[in-house]
Amino acid sequence: MDKENIVGAIIMAICCGLCAMTFTGIGTFAKKAKKPVSFWSGTTVPAEKVRDIAGYNRANAVMWKLFALPFWAATVLGLLGIWSKAYTIAAAILLSVACVPGLFFLIWRYRAIEKQYVQP
Repeated sequence: MDKENIVGAIIMAICCGLCAMTFTGIGTFAKKAKKPVSFWSGTTVPAEKVRDIAGYNRANAVMWKLFALPFWAATVLGLLGIWSKAYTIAAAILLSVACVPGLFFLIWRYRAIEKQYVQP
């Protein structure tokens, strides 16, 4: 494999790893939070409307950690891309699938969490 492909694979692995760490970190923060975590930027969920704050935060944590999984897998594939370009291509395909449908998963899952834990 040529030097250009190796550099590209390393950059891809770093970017995927940073995303994976960010989403895992959000999940970890959500699980440890004492107040209800919010999903949308700039919004808050009043604690008095949440039936079970620990359960609500735990559900959010699981959601974010599930979203992080394909990014962790893409990180590994990106690192394997140092030896074969096919792994780099597989990582790119995985990211495409993780990003677009993954955003719809986040929205769908959060709405289900709201229905379960937040009073109207």
